Amino acid sequence: MKKWEISAYQEVSEDPLGLATGYVVLGIEDLDIDIVITLGITENGFVHPVFHDVKLDLGGTYFEFENGFSEFMAWQLIEFLKIMIENSVYFVGPFLLTDMAADNIDRMLDLYQIPMWVRSPIDMDYEVEGLMSWDLRNT
Repeated sequence: MKKWEISAYQEVSEDPLGLATGYVVLGIEDLDIDIVITLGITENGFVHPVFHDVKLDLGGTYFEFENGFSEFMAWQLIEFLKIMIENSVYFVGPFLLTDMAADNIDRMLDLYQIPMWVRSPIDMDYEVEGLMSWDLRNT
């Protein structure tokens, strides 16, 4: 993703110094995600993805705020969180995605079943139909 930006007006009621009230802009430039994956098939015919390498580069982040001190403190926190997220994805991402992706892929593909209404080849006069489910799994 080349550029993502969100802006808002933040107002804090319990802010006696006025450090947390004003317009806020948060942006990310040059977001990059690299994934190395192999697709296998289970004995039941379901796709089983195995993630070997996941890298997340949040690129350049920027944070703008009306108060310079609050902007500096929030930007430090955002940069720290960015490094934590990138490192977490690098070390834990393959394990989490491997365990989570298979079930979601199966659900998105409706468990590889295609429902079809089929007319009876025996009794064509009464237009008898029945629901047939085609199973597209590789078994």
